[in-house]
Amino acid sequence: MISPQSEKPSQAHRPTAYLDGLRGFAALIVFSFHTIWAYSNFVEYGYGEGPANMRLVQLPFLRLLYAGHAMVPLFFVIGGYVMAIKPLKQLRARRAERGDLCAQLARSVFRKGMRLYLPAIASSFLAMLSLQVGFWEPPRRILRDPRYFNYADMHPPRMPHFRAEFWRWAASTAALGNIWTYVNKGFVLPYYDLYDPHLWTLPFEMRATLVVAITLLALSRFRPAVRVPLTFTVGILCLSFDRWECTLFIAGALLAELDLALPPPSPSSGSTPSRSATAVTTTLILLPSLYLLSAPNLRIAQTPGYKLLARTLVPACVSDPKRALHGLGAIGLVAALGRCPELQRPFVTRFARAAARRSFALYILHGPLMHTLGYGVTVQLWRMLGFEGASKDASALSWWLGTGSADDAARAMWLLGIAGGVAVLAPVVCFFHGYPELNEASRRKPYFWSQAPG
Repeated sequence: MISPQSEKPSQAHRPTAYLDGLRGFAALIVFSFHTIWAYSNFVEYGYGEGPANMRLVQLPFLRLLYAGHAMVPLFFVIGGYVMAIKPLKQLRARRAERGDLCAQLARSVFRKGMRLYLPAIASSFLAMLSLQVGFWEPPRRILRDPRYFNYADMHPPRMPHFRAEFWRWAASTAALGNIWTYVNKGFVLPYYDLYDPHLWTLPFEMRATLVVAITLLALSRFRPAVRVPLTFTVGILCLSFDRWECTLFIAGALLAELDLALPPPSPSSGSTPSRSATAVTTTLILLPSLYLLSAPNLRIAQTPGYKLLARTLVPACVSDPKRALHGLGAIGLVAALGRCPELQRPFVTRFARAAARRSFALYILHGPLMHTLGYGVTVQLWRMLGFEGASKDASALSWWLGTGSADDAARAMWLLGIAGGVAVLAPVVCFFHGYPELNEASRRKPYFWSQAPG
């Protein structure tokens, strides 16, 4: 997974290299969430929401191990930061002519679209082929059995012949290019691809990219003292229309402005009192941000510790409360890391950079591979073990950290089957880690949550 050939010193020492590593860890958390969610719904709720949600892993901060929904706003903030940092540097250095900036933004938007959609289209096409040839069939009969699964995402029926399958895929894929229709009511989204619903973020990403590009271009002739409040106003305007993803991209651009306006942080410079003040300030930002990122996905207003936050921090214009809390947490986390080199260190290790290089592959491949390889291996292991099924309330982690009424042996076999599926799935995803990369140059440019991400 971590090979010397894959290490690039120039990338490892970039000022924003820590964002790559942060995005890599976030992609692993998304994978963790989707894996656990398939088998148990406790990942949706916070600690103390009700008698069924009293597990230690549902406590704030511990929830971050599988807080997949909270990672999406984090990707968007990072995406806005990375997209804006280079144009803003040129504007502040007064090196950007109108034509040069326009050409740079045009290239950035075009390449972003290619890096977002081409790998995703290829991945969903392969998913369609695997469905048509029957790779999705082994686990089909058991997926809707609540004794085994909680929610296995979309597992579409196989069409009778390839032509029908192809045209169904084409229609589903074309919908991913629709960045104009906007629905944001929890699960009611127009972007759930039939073969990989995790691709719903692509239209959100593309729309927000265009908003940032237009904003940067429109405000390029203003001084920072004018440009920053106007950019902030654009973010508020987007939020008033419930375009939370655009607001988060704009927030990332504002963080880039902040980092350029302040002197670069250095762990070895400055007096001890100034370093102490920086550490205190960073902690005061970091801990509340992580707490907000730990907010549950559902029933936030009924969860102890988040009731007041849900009433005070979620604007009436935001239809999905978790997006507001997670978004604030993501903004705070990126801001804190940007001003504290000590906190950046875990995200510039070789492991973090390896995770970053595989993050987009993990994003677009883990869904179809879960339906074919992951669920298939899990179901086969259950059958080999003679597992008859435990009650839905006795999930593996319920047994591990909570209470349940099913037989211990059944629970152990249930957990073993899941672990076996993940153990086979993860190396396969790592093997295909280079698949989404269109060329060597693309590794130096940001796309959805790859490179320095977005």
